[in-house]
This record gives sequence, structure tokens and C-alpha cells, in this order.
Amino acid sequence: MVEDARTSPEERLHEENTASYATSQFRPHESDAPDDAIDLVAVIQTLTKWRKISLVVFAVALATALVATIIAPRRYEAVITVFIRDLPQARVAGVTPQTLAPFAVSDRVLLAVGDDTEPADLRSSFNVKLDAASRVLTVTVSAPTASQAQDRAKRWLESFTAEACQMIGVEQSDTPLVEVFQGPSLPAHPASPRPALNLAVGTLLGIFAGVAAAFILESLEQARERGRLALPHS
Repeated sequence: MVEDARTSPEERLHEENTASYATSQFRPHESDAPDDAIDLVAVIQTLTKWRKISLVVFAVALATALVATIIAPRRYEAVITVFIRDLPQARVAGVTPQTLAPFAVSDRVLLAVGDDTEPADLRSSFNVKLDAASRVLTVTVSAPTASQAQDRAKRWLESFTAEACQMIGVEQSDTPLVEVFQGPSLPAHPASPRPALNLAVGTLLGIFAGVAAAFILESLEQARERGRLALPHS
């Protein structure tokens, strides 16, 4: 009784709050687990309920990717890699790898490629990459067939080499400005379309679209149910 009398109201309130806090810390949070479980169950139920629609959407997306792969035009690529020599005549004429990169697809070079195609239209089938540090120029030539890509690349190499040597005033047979590292080989496979990549993308899009369709339909149905229940009270 003496100890109770010496204990102030503030101290007793502090002890009660401390005991309550300690109890709450060791008490299991029963409300958290059911919420997560209910959400997971709701997701599974939604996907199961609308599984037929989801499968149809998935099949349509996959079929679209397959059809697009089949009907897409084939494109073959032939690659040429050349080394640009550092000739004194080129330095005098101001010809550098940086100036030869755009010159590689100029009208002056592409006119000799021929192929009954205008240079402006033919230029889109050429991709030029320059490694200025190593003076290496890589040209990728695309065409509807493998043989056409190879022939177009060969004609381009002849035209580019001749025009570049003429530009700096040297004979191609004496001191060639361009040395071929890799000639245009016959492409074994089309560069596009890529069936494996297209089917993989179609599969992923189909899964996402199927799941989205299921949840959209479920949301619409719940909205209709809420509207039906609210109608008698209006």
C-alpha cells in the first residue's frame, strides 16, 4: 500500500501504456495475412472465370505474330569491311575516312551500282558504319534475295574503290586507297523477319493481353452488378 501511495498517476499511466505497447508488439497481426491471401485468391478466381476469353485473346495475338512472320517480305544482308589507307595523295586532297563514309552512299558511287534503281531509292538499302580510329568502314547491303544482295554489294565495292581512287588522283592498280578485309559473301539466312523473335514477342503480348482482358471484363461485370443493386433504391 505504501508503494501504491508513492506512485504518481503519471507513472501509473506510463506503466499501463508501456505494457499495452509490449503486448501489441507480440500480438500477431491477424489482419495482414488474410488481405494478401484474399487478393491472390481473387486474381486466381478472375483468371479462372474468364479463362476462355483470355485463351482466345492469347491465341489471336500469337496467330497475328505468326501470320506477320509468314507474309513479311524477306530481306537478306551482305556485309563488306574495308580498310582505308593513309595515303599522301589522300591527305593532300583532304580525303579522310570521315569524308569517305558519306561518299560511300553518294549518287556518284550508287549510279554505278545500277540494278535499275534510282540512287535515292537504293540508298535506303545501304548501312554505313565507320570506325575512325582504326580507319575501318563496314557497309551492309540489303536486298530481297541473297544473290541480289551479294551482287549489289560487289558492284558497290567496285564503284566505291574506283571513285575513291579517282577522287585523289591515283591508279587503282598501283596504290589502292581501299583494302578489302571482308568481301560480300552470299547470305545463308534472311536478316528479317526473325521468326523466333516475333513468336516470343507475340507470346508475351498475348499473355499480357489475355490477363488484361480478364480483369477488364471482371471490372465491367462488377460495375453492372453495382448498378443493378442500386437501381431499386433510386
